[in-house]
Amino acid sequence: MYAPHRVAALVDACLLPVPRTRRPPEWLRRGLELAGAVTIGVPAALSGGPAVTELLRDEAGHGAVVISEPLDTAEVVEGWGVPGAAVLAWLSGVDLLQLGPGCDAGVQDAIRTAAARAVADGDLPLARLEEAAARVARLRREAAPGSFPAPS
Repeated sequence: MYAPHRVAALVDACLLPVPRTRRPPEWLRRGLELAGAVTIGVPAALSGGPAVTELLRDEAGHGAVVISEPLDTAEVVEGWGVPGAAVLAWLSGVDLLQLGPGCDAGVQDAIRTAAARAVADGDLPLARLEEAAARVARLRREAAPGSFPAPS
């Protein structure tokens, strides 16, 4: 059954605010470079198909966490808007959405609203968000303390 508070909690578990001034950890940079190398014209996080599900997850292993590019880039904002891009990313198989400094609390609220609407409309399966949140939770447990902050 659809529960808005459950969707909001799952969304929060799958967001990673990353200030542009801080260099991402090496494991994140490698994954993003690989993702960017397999798509043309569309951010890897929004491309779906082979870029995410086959290359990034299947070849890395079933439990691999797929991380998006920052969703506040001009290309994403102009093409899809951050909330729309977030839903597309989850539908494409992305687990963790990287948010740059342009994604303030208002943008994060809009992401929650877009995800809740997509779940309520049947466009985004709740199970897809649950799967993403479970992978991200496992990554947070396995990462070195302090290298991968939990949501605030």
